[in-house]
Amino acid sequence: MSPLSQVEFVLLAAGASTRMGQPKALLPGRSGWPLLREWLHVARDAGIPQPWVVIGAHRDLLLPHLPEWARSYENLDWASGGATDSLRAVWPQLKGRVLFTPIDVPPCTPQALINLAKSVGESALSHAGALGHPAALDHRLPFPAQRSLHEVMLGAKPIQAGPECLLNLNTPQDYQNWLTREG
Repeated sequence: MSPLSQVEFVLLAAGASTRMGQPKALLPGRSGWPLLREWLHVARDAGIPQPWVVIGAHRDLLLPHLPEWARSYENLDWASGGATDSLRAVWPQLKGRVLFTPIDVPPCTPQALINLAKSVGESALSHAGALGHPAALDHRLPFPAQRSLHEVMLGAKPIQAGPECLLNLNTPQDYQNWLTREG
């Protein structure tokens, strides 16, 4: 059994992707696969057997891209919230150490996820002193009510990673810049 077999990974992909103009989860990553599949394979390669995807706005477009070993959770209230509300919605289904990331960041390496999973408390990948994604929380604690994920993670322990952990692929220009960037 993998040491990460009891770790949860949650990919937050419920939003409408209005700034991008198309579902971010289906944008081709550097491998040519949609970002959704790239992230799920990173989690699986790290030893997390059944990663979660929180879906919402583009549910019908995303479901066919989920491998049989991934789990989905539909955030029916996706339009009135953001990433915090999506994680809060799936929280009762989770256990143990919870790693999470919005879909609109470049996939990290399996080793970066392993390092994050082995950290303690609130943690996040970081580069040059800045916190990025993915991040981690312990499920043993109640979900932090009335606080955004940004507020929760302000005091997170930094886990060193590459500069891509700081990128956000929010717009077509952000996405093109990442695709053409070295590394």
